[in-house]
Amino acid sequence: RTPFSEHYETVATLSYLRDAGMLIALDDFCTGHSSFKYIQQFAVDFLKIDKSFTHKYIKDDISRAIVNCIIGLAHKLNIKLIAEGIETERQAMEMTKQGVHYQQGYLYSFPVSEEHFMSEKFISRLT
Repeated sequence: RTPFSEHYETVATLSYLRDAGMLIALDDFCTGHSSFKYIQQFAVDFLKIDKSFTHKYIKDDISRAIVNCIIGLAHKLNIKLIAEGIETERQAMEMTKQGVHYQQGYLYSFPVSEEHFMSEKFISRLT
């Protein structure tokens, strides 16, 4: 991965994608190169809360405080949230209780091939 830049090309590309009807998600928020300045620079529809925070949410006060701050910020800015790395019912319940809109992780599915994803059996499991 390469970090976003403040160049006009990035803003123009994201604007083009948004105008085409695509939604923009900021992945791994608050880790690595994904920081608060990108919320200012780019109109994002989703913040993805990194597994490194959600995985420790129940047992670690610092991780819980970070996740709760991200949730509060997203709610104030009307940005939808996706919690990554959800592996247990308890984690899922806590994220839902805190107002996280979407979740992903092994609780729901392990990674699957495109063929499996498009199969009737897999699709029926999702509905």
